[in-house]
Amino acid sequence: MTYTIKYYDGSIKKFKLLVGEDLSKSNFRGLDFRGVDMRGCNLRGADLFGANLTGAILEEADLEKCDLRECDLRAADLSHSNLQKAFFWYTDLRGADLRNCNLRGISLKSSDLRGADLRSCDLRGAILRWSDLRSCNLRGASLESSDLRGADLRSCDLRGAILRGADLRSCDLRGAILESSDLRWADLRDVFLKETLFKDANLKDAELD
Repeated sequence: MTYTIKYYDGSIKKFKLLVGEDLSKSNFRGLDFRGVDMRGCNLRGADLFGANLTGAILEEADLEKCDLRECDLRAADLSHSNLQKAFFWYTDLRGADLRNCNLRGISLKSSDLRGADLRSCDLRGAILRWSDLRSCNLRGASLESSDLRGADLRSCDLRGAILRGADLRSCDLRGAILESSDLRWADLRDVFLKETLFKDANLKDAELD
């Protein structure tokens, strides 16, 4: 199979394989890339708005400043990738592998991350407002100063997660596991709690009702 890639400068290139290729500032808007192997690709500044990347392999790819709004990334492998400053909006990341990703400062507002694997992710300063994170694995993730207002975190595994100074107002934490998590200075007002586990969690100076 040959892939035809269009770039913003008007140039067109054809590739038989995409692994490790320089696809920065390319236009994938609305294209079907289901299951495509794009490991190690440079996709900086690429336009993936509305693209179908279900099951795609993007391990160790550079996706900094990518437009991933309304993108279908269900069950995609994004482990160890760089997603700093990428744009997400209504993005479908259900069951995606995001282990050890750099997601610092990104906006994932209103995105669907149900069942995603976010272990050891860097989500410092990320905006996850109103996102669906049910049954996510966030063990050891860094969520310092992140905005999680109104997010659905039911049955999330947040063991050992760093949530210092995070805004968790109106979050749904029913059934979540927060054992050994760092919640110092976190805002926990109006959260929904039922069968939530806080064993050995550090809640010093957290703001509670």
